[in-house]
Amino acid sequence: MIQAVFFDIDGTLLNFKDHTAPASTIRALHRLQEKGVRIFIATGRAPFQIDLVRRQLPVAFDGFVMVNGQYCLYQNQVVHSQPIPPEDIQGILPYLEQSGVSCAFVELDYVYFNRVPEVQLHRVKESKHTTPRPADDPARRIFTHTTYQLSLYTPPEQEGEAMACIPNCRAVRWTPVFADIIPKTGGKAVGIGAMLNHLGLDFSQCAAFGDGGNDIEMLQAAGIGVAMGGSAKEVIQAADFTTRPLEEDGVEYALEKLGIL
Repeated sequence: MIQAVFFDIDGTLLNFKDHTAPASTIRALHRLQEKGVRIFIATGRAPFQIDLVRRQLPVAFDGFVMVNGQYCLYQNQVVHSQPIPPEDIQGILPYLEQSGVSCAFVELDYVYFNRVPEVQLHRVKESKHTTPRPADDPARRIFTHTTYQLSLYTPPEQEGEAMACIPNCRAVRWTPVFADIIPKTGGKAVGIGAMLNHLGLDFSQCAAFGDGGNDIEMLQAAGIGVAMGGSAKEVIQAADFTTRPLEEDGVEYALEKLGIL
């Protein structure tokens, strides 16, 4: 029996176009809670970005698996924390300097760039937000502030050169624009496993919904893995069930079809 459901955000709960959730999705989340099923977010986002999610999704989630599984909260209690050791990050800094590649350094309450990527400047201009402030000295900051994830703004075909500099880490993607770099032993499935262990549950008692490459491992690990309609081929292959697209009531449809609701 499914007792917990984990949801990716972008493309799963919120659409990419205007970052809103269909009424059917909100209704389905409330129905799960009424049935006694715990609901969780499983995202690449950091804790400081979750307040926005709470405004976009008026639902009281039981917990959050954040920065691709590296930091997990259950009702405001930390149940898992796996930052990237600064010694590992050091290895990629010369490459970033020599190549001119942009990289975001993600902390729990802050994110900064070694240099702001063009795509980010365009988004800032369009949204009229303040330009992200590049760090004065990332090599020094990584030893005074804890880093949980890097976001490397390089296409997939150039990813290998960068990753060779940081062998204790690996890359996961949900967009061709950048790769999220996390510890080699990390990932959404690892964070979900820590959450389930805290609750006295196992993977067979959970379902997971996702649409991106960084969701593949959690879809494979969950008792029921659900790929959103329109997901990439490799995501669909990893899932037990492919539902309709988000905009076509995909979340509620899958929960009903699978007997979770």
